[in-house]
Amino acid sequence: MRRSNLVRSVLSWPVVYLATYVLIVASFVDTGVATAQSAQQCSSVSPVSTDSTSMSVTDRYDHLGIRTGPSTDCEIQQWLEKYDVVTRSGVDQSGAWSYVTAASGLTGWVESNRLVTAGGTGLCTGVSPVNAG
Repeated sequence: MRRSNLVRSVLSWPVVYLATYVLIVASFVDTGVATAQSAQQCSSVSPVSTDSTSMSVTDRYDHLGIRTGPSTDCEIQQWLEKYDVVTRSGVDQSGAWSYVTAASGLTGWVESNRLVTAGGTGLCTGVSPVNAG
């Protein structure tokens, strides 16, 4: 009798794993819909102007994504490598995100704390907008 309980127990595990897998996949499908809605919101954010500054990706990271908006929920348009130089022309209201132009001409948003002044060593944190209007 114990053996049959063990067999039943062992045979029920695939069902549990399958149910868990279905729930995980369903959560990704829901996330995809939310991401599509976020993409529309990402492109509608306008940067607050700052002085145009040459910045580079800090050596703390191998790559950095230029995004469509100031959020990790926004789509990555292009990857930058460490030491790549960009021109920062704006920030979001908090200063946590910088609006940049890459060497390729692409514009988008990157996290400010992942940038350093080109040729410098200090992280770009607590950036203040020039025209906080």
